[in-house]
Amino acid sequence: MTLAAPLAGPQVRGGNDGVILRIVSVSKQQHQVVCPANTLKGTLSTLTFASDGHTSGPGEFSALLAYNGSWWPIEGTAALSSSGNEDRCV
Repeated sequence: MTLAAPLAGPQVRGGNDGVILRIVSVSKQQHQVVCPANTLKGTLSTLTFASDGHTSGPGEFSALLAYNGSWWPIEGTAALSSSGNEDRCV
C-alpha cells in the first residue's frame, strides 16, 4: 500500500497535523506500507507488518501521527525501514 505524505500545518488551515492513522494487519502475510522518502519518522519510508514472516500477523499494528509533513509512529508493533535498515515502530 502506498501512503501519501500528510500535509504540513494545522487542520483548520487545510493541513493534517494531529491526524492519527491506525493500520492493522489481519493476516500472517507480509504487508508493506510505503511512504515517500524521508516522510516516515523523519528519515524512513517503509512500514512492514509480519516482518519476521511467521510469528507476527493478525493484530500487528501501527498508529501514525501526522506532523509537519511526516508520519511519526506513536505506538505499534510493525517494523520501520529504509534501504534495508530496520527498526521497530516504537
